[in-house]
Amino acid sequence: MTHSRNWQCLALFALLVGALFGGCGKSEATTWNDERHIQQLVENVSESMSKPNTFKEVFTDQAAPAKGAKSKYRERMFVWNKIAIEGESATVKVNVRDKEGKPSGDVEWTAVKQNGKWKLSSVPLP
Repeated sequence: MTHSRNWQCLALFALLVGALFGGCGKSEATTWNDERHIQQLVENVSESMSKPNTFKEVFTDQAAPAKGAKSKYRERMFVWNKIAIEGESATVKVNVRDKEGKPSGDVEWTAVKQNGKWKLSSVPLP
């Protein structure tokens, strides 16, 4: 009787462990990491305009603002509102603000994953 009881307890323990940790799959952790990386890209756009090495890490070659447009980005703050990821691409709702923090409009940016790293692929201004 004790032997049967031990197996029941062990089976119950295994079910509980499976229920607790079964929902912590790789996809949830990956999605959270991807979202955090995209958030950091958006938050660092202004700063990246004056740092050539960082600039290359933030934008795809096609999305990089031209030299003349860099000052427009450097003079603004960018606050992400919502991120939607589908596979290797994402859309980001961004609130654009002036130097004083006054809102100047909302835009939608896009990002793509290249060689395992997220980069902004479209960054229009309002």
